Amino acid sequence: AQKFVEREIEKQPAIADAALRLLFEGPTEIEKTDENFYHAFDTPYWMPEGEIIGPLSDYFKSVKIKPEKIAVVDFDKVAERYLDQPACAAASVMSPIIETLKQFPSVEEVEFSLDGEVITEWDA
Repeated sequence: AQKFVEREIEKQPAIADAALRLLFEGPTEIEKTDENFYHAFDTPYWMPEGEIIGPLSDYFKSVKIKPEKIAVVDFDKVAERYLDQPACAAASVMSPIIETLKQFPSVEEVEFSLDGEVITEWDA
């Protein structure tokens, strides 16, 4: 389940980038304790034992909005471990990103890329 949360961001040229970085920070301490919120951007439980990767924010490179109202979110290749998973797990990561970017009038669609290559089909 997801819940809409509002955050205030100062006006700036890279506002979509700032919005995603704030999303990756996750819930506030109050939201964690009072409302039991969590987010799927930390090191997930499905990593094989012994394999350590950082939070998704470590692998976020940029977001660019094309004139066709398509936002392209680019990650380092390592982020594939977060994005290319069975449907429910992938949705828990991708959906908040998509919904955050669709709050902008200039975004109707969101694509994900790894090292600049847009991925249209995931293996998992």
